[in-house]
Amino acid sequence: MIIWSGWGFLVAVIVFGASLAMEFVTEALAGNNRFYQVHAWPLALALVISGVIIWKVGTYFHAKGAQVVIDKATGQELRLGREHRFFFVPMHYWGPVLIAVAVVRLILR
Repeated sequence: MIIWSGWGFLVAVIVFGASLAMEFVTEALAGNNRFYQVHAWPLALALVISGVIIWKVGTYFHAKGAQVVIDKATGQELRLGREHRFFFVPMHYWGPVLIAVAVVRLILR
């Protein structure tokens, strides 16, 4: 079950799209239908590209709808507006997570 709020579902869409595009590109350039499955770097590169895109889009959405108000009673800042999350994690945090996953993928493969 996939859980998201706001535009958070774009994390999955962007990762899937970048991975699929990378598979088509690498297999077309290599002339080998198994190139993407055999080598670790194409998926890692797709995750890095996805991470950068998601970080930029998530940061834009995070800043766009943000309205900060201060509670007079407690002095705390409250953020009002729609949140964009994927699996309860804010969208803009997924960028660094995906880049870290790409690095781990390269090291472990």
